[in-house]
Amino acid sequence: MAKTLEIYVWRFANKPQYTIGRIYVNGKYICDSLEDKNYDFDEKTPVSTIRQTKKEHPAAVAIPYGRYLVDVSCARGFANTHRWYLTAPLGSHIPCLVGVPGYSGILIHCGSNKDHTAGCILVGRNTVKGGLTDGMECYIKFATLLRDANAQGMKIYATISKEKPDFIQ
Repeated sequence: MAKTLEIYVWRFANKPQYTIGRIYVNGKYICDSLEDKNYDFDEKTPVSTIRQTKKEHPAAVAIPYGRYLVDVSCARGFANTHRWYLTAPLGSHIPCLVGVPGYSGILIHCGSNKDHTAGCILVGRNTVKGGLTDGMECYIKFATLLRDANAQGMKIYATISKEKPDFIQ
């Protein structure tokens, strides 16, 4: 049994207003992702640069590349405005990336366009230009994997990368 669950977000389409990627869990494709514009920040980017860019482009800057711990116990107000989260695998808890330089409250949730990101990672199917469909279905599949890993006491990590993962040919 693995001691960790590894989420890999491969950003492969950097557009002027948004970023499209693919999400893999333990090497298996799960769904696509949509994020804000990618400024190619990584662990070497000064936090002051990240903060200045966020100030210039509020709620429109993708998080830096890197590997982050994922907390599945973050309780956000989503359930108040999106009632279906109450019946989703994690209930009113939303997966949250921990330790992102210059950011806090970075969630992984469903949404359909760049206006729903605000720095977060959206899940769904990239079947429309610049957007996602089937977000609820993809989120339930994704959140079920996280819930089960958490129940087994696994640590959950998310790697955000521009590199095509070795496990796909």
